[in-house]
Amino acid sequence: MLENISAEEMRIFREKSKIESDKMITEFIRENKKGRGSFLNLIKNQQQQLFVKAYSGKSKASGIKAKCLDCSCFQKEEITNCEVFTCPLYEYRPYQPTK
Repeated sequence: MLENISAEEMRIFREKSKIESDKMITEFIRENKKGRGSFLNLIKNQQQQLFVKAYSGKSKASGIKAKCLDCSCFQKEEITNCEVFTCPLYEYRPYQPTK
C-alpha cells in the first residue's frame, strides 16, 4: 500500500496533520494530487479526523457534518442558525438542540 509514498512525504504529512494511521496518511497523500490533501492541511487538527472519516466514505454522518462545517466556514453557531432551507442537508445538519 505504501509503495508510491516516500518516507519523507509520510513524515511531513504526519507532522502537519497529526494523523497517525499510515493507511489514512497514504490515502490523503494520494488525494493531495486531487486537492483534498491540500484542503485537509488548512483545517484545524481537531476537525481533520472528521474530514478523514468523511472522505473515506465510511460515515454518512461525518460527511454531513463535514459539509455543514465547510459551508459555514467552520462556525458551529452558523450551522445551528442555518437559514438555507433549500439545502438538501438542512434537516440532517448537526449541532441542533434536542427536541
